[in-house]
Amino acid sequence: MVNSVDGASRRSIEGGRRALQLFQEDELPPTYHYMGGNEFTGYSCKHPGCTQTPRKTYKLPSRVTKHARNHYKPVICPICPERRAEQGDMKKHVQIYHRSLATDLGISGEAMPCPLCRCIISNSRKDNFKRHMRDSHGLERD
Repeated sequence: MVNSVDGASRRSIEGGRRALQLFQEDELPPTYHYMGGNEFTGYSCKHPGCTQTPRKTYKLPSRVTKHARNHYKPVICPICPERRAEQGDMKKHVQIYHRSLATDLGISGEAMPCPLCRCIISNSRKDNFKRHMRDSHGLERD
C-alpha cells in the first residue's frame, strides 16, 4: 500500500514499520509468480530469469520477495526509463544522472574539494573520491 505523507510517499512494511519512499514503485506481482517451496523445504525463487545457481533456499518468504525485487525492479526513475530494485539504488542513480532533481529532493550529496588539486568532486561518494585520487593523482587510498 502506498500513502502520501507531507509530500513524501510512504510504504507500509510488515510489522507496522514505515520506510521513507522518495520514488514511485510498482507493486510486485503475487508471490506465486516467483516463489516456490514451503516452511519445511525452504523458499526459493522460481522466476524464469533467475540466474542463481544452485538455487538459493531462504528460510523466510520475505527474503525471496526482497530477492525478487532484483528481477522486477519496481522503483521507477521520474525522469528517464531507468528502474531499480531498491529505493537506495534509485537515489544513487538520481544523484549521478539527474543532479538537479537530486538537489530538489535534498539528496544531492555534498561536493568535496580535492586536497591536492582543489578541484570540486561532486556527489562525494567514497568511490568517486578514490577514483579521482587514482586517475588524477596516481594515488591509491583506503
